[in-house]
Amino acid sequence: SPGPSLLKNINLLKDLGDNIIIVAVAQSVPALLKHSIQPDYVVAIDPINYSSILDGLNYQKTNAIFIDTVHGDFFNKPFKNIYTGCNVHTSKNLLKVLDWTTTNLEGSSVSVFSFNLLAHLEASAVALVGQDLATNEGSYYVGDGMNSLGTAPEDLLKSDRPSDWELPGYSGGVVLTQGDYFIYHGEFVESVKKLKMRAQKIQLYNCTEGGAFIKGFSHKPLKSFMKKFASTRLYK
Repeated sequence: SPGPSLLKNINLLKDLGDNIIIVAVAQSVPALLKHSIQPDYVVAIDPINYSSILDGLNYQKTNAIFIDTVHGDFFNKPFKNIYTGCNVHTSKNLLKVLDWTTTNLEGSSVSVFSFNLLAHLEASAVALVGQDLATNEGSYYVGDGMNSLGTAPEDLLKSDRPSDWELPGYSGGVVLTQGDYFIYHGEFVESVKKLKMRAQKIQLYNCTEGGAFIKGFSHKPLKSFMKKFASTRLYK
């Protein structure tokens, strides 16, 4: 995700090689490309057209995961593969015609949706990176998300949105956040509870190294996660 803390460890993502799958929300793609990192999958669910931030991807390597609510211009990008899911409100008649089924993956943000998708696909381990869910001195994007288009560099980390909600901090204490981020944080916590209720075995790490503490995740530096998993291929 494109939270401010992504700047702390984004360079480490270059060293993952083929051992770990990088699933990036579309808003974080410009930051990854700036550091010569090509994600394996890009996820978008929004009806707003900000598809131009994907320019520069190596489409022969990168796959896309969309929901049928996403803006049509995203489908014009020449991805290696495009996987499309239906939302819970998709017409049953349309599903019947297409011979599709719908999976109720919760998440009002693309990051929460992506997390629940990986859990649904039975990933063995998931690490969050850049998932601050908090503001940092008035900032909320790393400066490379969709809000950075046409924005002067000195303004990239500024936000005039109110930050009057509190969440537990990654390293203790509390951090300030915005109303929508407060909701997304709660959705992450509830998603973890449901995983435990299903007795699903998945190792969860929050490697953001800043922002909010998310109950149910092990909060470790990205280096620690890489040391444990990057030497073992998680997929073929």
